[in-house]
Amino acid sequence: MESKSTEENNLIGPKQLEIDATMPQCLDNQYVSDNTMQYMLQNEANYDDSSVKELRQTEVHNEFIRSLVYSSQVVINRAFLKNNEFLYSNYSSENLKKTSDFAELIRTSAIVPYLFTEKSLTDKLEFDVRKPGDRAIKSLLEQTGHEIPCVRLDVDDNTNQLEAAKIESKFGEYLAGLKNKSELLINAMSSEVFDRSLETEEWNLFLKHIDGLSKYAHDFGRGLKRNHVYSKWFIEENTDVSEGLFKKPPANLPYLYQLKKIVDLRYNSNLPDALGIYTFTPVGLPSRVALQDFSESSISSRDIEKFVDQQLTKIKRIFMADSQKAMNLPLLKDLSISDVVDIRNNIDEWSEFKESRQKILSDPLNMLNNIDDFQQSFDNFHLALSGWYNKKYQRKKTEKFYSSFVTVALQIAGQTILLGVDFKDNQLAQLVTHSGVAIIPEKVKGYAVKLLINVIDIGKMKLDTNRSHSYELLQSNQELSREDVIQLINSIKSIEADKIESSGPIADQGKK
Repeated sequence: MESKSTEENNLIGPKQLEIDATMPQCLDNQYVSDNTMQYMLQNEANYDDSSVKELRQTEVHNEFIRSLVYSSQVVINRAFLKNNEFLYSNYSSENLKKTSDFAELIRTSAIVPYLFTEKSLTDKLEFDVRKPGDRAIKSLLEQTGHEIPCVRLDVDDNTNQLEAAKIESKFGEYLAGLKNKSELLINAMSSEVFDRSLETEEWNLFLKHIDGLSKYAHDFGRGLKRNHVYSKWFIEENTDVSEGLFKKPPANLPYLYQLKKIVDLRYNSNLPDALGIYTFTPVGLPSRVALQDFSESSISSRDIEKFVDQQLTKIKRIFMADSQKAMNLPLLKDLSISDVVDIRNNIDEWSEFKESRQKILSDPLNMLNNIDDFQQSFDNFHLALSGWYNKKYQRKKTEKFYSSFVTVALQIAGQTILLGVDFKDNQLAQLVTHSGVAIIPEKVKGYAVKLLINVIDIGKMKLDTNRSHSYELLQSNQELSREDVIQLINSIKSIEADKIESSGPIADQGKK
């Protein structure tokens, strides 16, 4: 019997990943925040502009560090490892200490490379890679050795090729199929993409955007790539997609970059969907629910309501944010890859936080039995993180203080409705909310139960979006009227409709 090569022995399948593994969208070479996009359009700047580079570097750093601190495991596409300048700057031959730290995260499977059809990171890729990135990978492998775990869709070559082919076709199929989605689904999508409700005329115009994109994808046929869409819709003519010179939205396409968010979300969700892990979308981008492509495992509204009703006494508890000791925390921008290694290896509370989170995600229907333990482990971790940072950098405690709380929410029509929270005389709870029911449309389809992990900046008295994030736990594809939504929420909150509250935008980890 022929023995497997060393590289093949280090291939793993999706089932061997951690239950809370994530794939951060911030590593996509087309990731652009709203603020950066606004600057680029106003100044006709592309990715080579020094200010744009600085903005993108900061944003990617924050989101990537967030994923490493608040996720057990991060999966990174092998293309990003060689083509993302932010990534390979962490393991270039010029800085052996940084390379050693990144190698430690690879060796311990805190970071797991994803391979397409390759069997190791040493295999040549079928597309162009940046020469500095290629050199950096070689420097990294000198530290890790070639025997590092890499995930594929399947360890068997034939099965893996079939699954990989499915991913390639899903992008074009989804865009072409948008014309077949009901106006109800498009309405739900628009609620996720915009930060406000649309007037009828605006909504009709957005629908024309969707129909135009869908027709283009349908007419293009097989083999549609994201670069094709970018060249046709988003990038100035006669420029390369990689330059990032975006055209200003014309009068007949004012919502061009809301359309880009949908294209990017679909593109970046395909692989984590296939691996069965979470898509980690950055602050300000639409969550996974925006795609409105609910899985067959969705449960009914009645089941969700029954689930919540059974646990009502447990979620109507005193908000723990009131009783938690305020803590000072390091900013994500101040943390390095070396710090992440230190946190994971030397802060015991990080492991306890990880285990309590995994316990909830592995059994979401019983999550409310475990949520208090998770809240406590989350606070313990933050307190330990604060002490570790001040000791390591010999800094006095800063004047910035934070408090945290964990709760459950429904995400409906772009609104995140907090469950079981008494907002009376609770200033911290009120900080993360705004009126939500007024902008729920007449009809919605599909919603999710989410675990919200929130951090409050007490000094500024506002939600700290750099640390707050959510996990999608349960999903329903049922159609509801606005009255159904209010009735469902009122049955849970037992308060008047005009007092229903919803949280602001935070980073989200969604799963199909």
